[in-house]
Amino acid sequence: DHHFDAARLHRLLQGALGRRGAAAQPAADELMHRVDVLQARDWEGYTKCISRLEALVPERPARLVLIDSIAAPAFSFGGGIVARQQALAHQAAMLKALATRHNLAVLVTNRTAGADAEAGNMLGVAWAHCVNVRLALRAAASGEARRPSTAEPRRVGTVRVTKAHHAAEAAFDFVISGEGVV
Repeated sequence: DHHFDAARLHRLLQGALGRRGAAAQPAADELMHRVDVLQARDWEGYTKCISRLEALVPERPARLVLIDSIAAPAFSFGGGIVARQQALAHQAAMLKALATRHNLAVLVTNRTAGADAEAGNMLGVAWAHCVNVRLALRAAASGEARRPSTAEPRRVGTVRVTKAHHAAEAAFDFVISGEGVV
């Protein structure tokens, strides 16, 4: 939906810092000044954002680049499936090079489950082979979510490592609460 909620991120940072016993308010404010948000609504805007990263990362050293989501701008790409696959492979190569040059992690989200399964087909085999590590997140069915009556509403799910050259396939449960992912 092209919406970044800075206030929500600030609350998550305060909660995480509070759990660590750190002074949440000043530290969260300081960390928020280290967040840059680049937004694009289409493929052309997305490629401009990726190019901007090449200049931005050396200016403001990063440890994580988060792209949410690769499918959204890819849906707007024109020129057919072969050209789209080539463009996605080129972007993946640029992101890998950025990560290697600046010793940072790049996390790219891609909604591919359920009714949005077309995204997986659209991104295709070329994209599937470009990634180094693939994590699949699955929300628990409504009956699986354990919600103690005294606790705030929580969403429960499973993250599964489906591709990693350095690790075997594995799965872990997670909980999403007002304080973030646990």
